[in-house]
Amino acid sequence: MCSMSRRGNCWDNAVAESFFGTLKTELLYKLPLQTRRAARNAVADYIESFYNVRRRHSSLDYLSPVEFELKHPRNGGSAPIPGMENQGAWRQESPAFPA
Repeated sequence: MCSMSRRGNCWDNAVAESFFGTLKTELLYKLPLQTRRAARNAVADYIESFYNVRRRHSSLDYLSPVEFELKHPRNGGSAPIPGMENQGAWRQESPAFPA
């Protein structure tokens, strides 16, 4: 994986490191992915169906990106309609991931 930061500046990489840590904790460590294709599909599904749509983000006042965009429309409010996203097979409902 290539570096996401300027040489010698560890703070540039904080956002990328945070995302990859979340991805590993919430998805990759929980699934027995056997192939690269399975991993690629699971990551794409996680990002498109959960992380960008339903997961609450502290930087958005604990709203999901869709909720935030609907509440604060910018650039024409391009958020997908809640409930219309693909429901991924990787997701398990738990107190950590409220419906």
